[in-house]
Amino acid sequence: MDKESRILRLSAYANLGVAILGTLFFLWTDSEAILLDGVFAFISFIMGLVTLKVASIVRRPDDEYFHFGYAQFEPALNTVRGLILVVVCAFALASSIGAILDGGRALKLGPALIYAGVTIVASFALAAMHRKVAREVESPLVAVGADNWLMGGLLSVGVGAAFVVALVAQGTRWEPIVPYVDPVLVVIMVLAMIWVPVRVVFDSVGELLMIAPEPDVQKDVDERLRAAAAELGFERTVVRMVKVGRTFYLHAHVIVPPDFRLSRIAELDTVRSKIGAALKDAHPNLAVEIIFTEDPDLPFPAGGAPTDPASDRSPASDQKPASP
Repeated sequence: MDKESRILRLSAYANLGVAILGTLFFLWTDSEAILLDGVFAFISFIMGLVTLKVASIVRRPDDEYFHFGYAQFEPALNTVRGLILVVVCAFALASSIGAILDGGRALKLGPALIYAGVTIVASFALAAMHRKVAREVESPLVAVGADNWLMGGLLSVGVGAAFVVALVAQGTRWEPIVPYVDPVLVVIMVLAMIWVPVRVVFDSVGELLMIAPEPDVQKDVDERLRAAAAELGFERTVVRMVKVGRTFYLHAHVIVPPDFRLSRIAELDTVRSKIGAALKDAHPNLAVEIIFTEDPDLPFPAGGAPTDPASDRSPASDQKPASP
């Protein structure tokens, strides 16, 4: 079993443990903040089992059903996961606001503090482990898992802070605020953390819609390609790129001069290999397709070259580097 599968399996069963622990402590303490933590963990457990399957699917080669492979399953899963977490956050927010309007919540502080301490340590430890593995294997699935554990850890910090404040306030003139501490801090934590699943949803939907990568990534890849092409005597390239899951697709047209001649296809393959080699460090999972043509309009089948190639709305980069 590889690193990605091991950490995803560990994450799934760790979430199940937190879900069971949260349910038991909710029944003991009557804290809806703990119940929220348990629900969050249970959802993550179910999604973790699905993630294990998707992690194996995305490695499959293309077939008669998916001609471009299975990379899109990764952002599709992350979109669903992010939306579910947004719904959980919305539920927690509505529940806590309702509790505030109803006079707060009474809870047993001692057991609640034990629960908070255990989940804080576990969540941040697992977040760190996921982050390390995500960097090593370049897995968006593991990276999202790291965000989920970080979010869970921050939620547990909020829960623990609520209980500490309530414990300190007991027997003082601040005791009337004790019932409100739990729901108020849950509201604060939800508002602070909801950006995590929202960001996941936006990023994943962007990949499903095949939106181009970040401008700095585009610039780096485009400069590498144009420099390699220029060294081989080609002065014009048209590049399109998109990142889907862990795979980075690059589709490039190289406009060759009218006097360009090759005696064998193998020579053209050699040129293509040299350009591909110049791009190999741009992304760990780079899929490159290079087309050579004399027709400057071929890269733009929808109606010719854009009127403003430098515009952000341009469908591709179309630039002429200086000849070396």
